[in-house]
Amino acid sequence: MKICTKLRLNIYLLTIILFGFSCKLKQEIPNLTTNYQISVGDIIITNSGNKSVLLLDFEGHFKATLLDLNKNETPTGIAYNSITKEILISVDGIADRVIAISTYSLAKRDFINDIGNLTGTLYGITQLTQGDIIISEGNTIERYNSS
Repeated sequence: MKICTKLRLNIYLLTIILFGFSCKLKQEIPNLTTNYQISVGDIIITNSGNKSVLLLDFEGHFKATLLDLNKNETPTGIAYNSITKEILISVDGIADRVIAISTYSLAKRDFINDIGNLTGTLYGITQLTQGDIIISEGNTIERYNSS
């Protein structure tokens, strides 16, 4: 296995627990987001094999399919946008882009669709503390401001 593939696998494994709250007992998870479809402790998994993004509860039980992509696209990274309260999924494909999924309604929209700059292989995505979005793209890092 190539080092790059191992690194990518490790990054995927580190990012599957979205909110970072791991609890051993069900009663330890506070019920803070009862109106939200995606709750604290939920797990989000990108599956490059079947081109989908899955939502699991904190115990690993299936809750929903958040995103199904066509055969020419691959979900490559996950981030949480604390400003808009959306899950950000970087998509590598013919038209590289970032899709935002509402934690409240699961509505989807193109968050970043910058065909001129997003032309390499997308690997990951994160949000900086001031709100800017960073996308790892091959040998390049793209930075988008919070607006």
